[in-house]
Amino acid sequence: RQSVVSSAIDFVTTLTNNPATEEIVTYDESGGQSVRKMASRTSIYGLYALSVAGKPNRPAMNYYKGAALQRTGATLTADSRYVLASAFFRIGDMRSYTALLPKQFSDNTTTQQTGGSYASPLRNLALVLDALVDTDRSNLQIPTMARQLSAALRQNTYLNTQEAAFAFLALGKLARQNAGSTATAALSATGKVLGNMTGAALNLTRVPTNVPLTLSASGSGNVYYFAQSEGVPVSGKIGAEDAGLQVRRQYLTRDGQPITGAVRQNDLVVVRVTLVSQNRLNVENVVITDLLPAGLEVENPRLTETRDMPWLKNAGTGAASAGTPERDRPDRPDHFDLRDDRINFYTDAGSTPRTFYYLARAVSKGRFVLGPVSADAMYNGEYRSYNGAGVLVVN
Repeated sequence: RQSVVSSAIDFVTTLTNNPATEEIVTYDESGGQSVRKMASRTSIYGLYALSVAGKPNRPAMNYYKGAALQRTGATLTADSRYVLASAFFRIGDMRSYTALLPKQFSDNTTTQQTGGSYASPLRNLALVLDALVDTDRSNLQIPTMARQLSAALRQNTYLNTQEAAFAFLALGKLARQNAGSTATAALSATGKVLGNMTGAALNLTRVPTNVPLTLSASGSGNVYYFAQSEGVPVSGKIGAEDAGLQVRRQYLTRDGQPITGAVRQNDLVVVRVTLVSQNRLNVENVVITDLLPAGLEVENPRLTETRDMPWLKNAGTGAASAGTPERDRPDRPDHFDLRDDRINFYTDAGSTPRTFYYLARAVSKGRFVLGPVSADAMYNGEYRSYNGAGVLVVN
């Protein structure tokens, strides 16, 4: 048995000694694709396996770390950064671990690879979670990743071997870690217990304001928790945030050029809204809400490719013309809702960005507050994105 392990370690060491790359395909909002060379996921996982075995390949680890931090040569995919960071954690190099570890998992993988590293959005998430649970068990990203992975497993009817294996490893290690847990927690404010958490959800309808909330745990084991609240901020301002979803809005001219300054009264403004899932896992039942400043009024919510706008290849709510290539067919929401001050698109978010367009007209002169464009999963408050609040000037 020892000879087999030694031979395997020698093989992986030889494999990781030679810098290797793989091609990563990404898609832009118009459906076009680009190919980039990134560090091989197989090599990075090999370095992690060697660190777990107590035989780290330090020169190769430092080579890929330098490429990632200094942006020289083939850089790392998001999941590879987590795996390489975990390899450094294993050998006690906490400085490199901290430098490499992303603050939030966001994956650009769009498909299930049928060869090479067999990457997929679900496999990558499971692999990252498995590495974190095995190395840094107190990492605050673990609970969020575990919930996302559990939800993704419930939505997928078919898993390939890599997805099933790493999901089983990651969630199995979490379950084993908490198998004998007797931990409970109580939520308090100003010394008064608001409720006890013993495994089920704790719903509070009245929470004291302007006082700190305290979570106290008892028993043995780990306590994982998340909080979700609803309401209007006292300041009236909503900060930019991406949590599982990423939505962006851009104002364009009739020629498709970005508007960077003021808009002239009576000008037509093409509004482009783009949505994508941050971790490339499918998120169903997402509502996009675009708040219009008072100086704009929706002119055409069914904007399609026209003679006046030949650049428009991926319009939001129209029908594709005959002979249009598949990747140029319009993104159409399941439903849209037009109101006086906003337009809502109802759709799903996935690995490929979805883009919706509509036409607005500048009707009033002035300086107007511009609300953020938002995207919310209607049945899971964990997935949300808010971006683009500011000011619009109409001359």
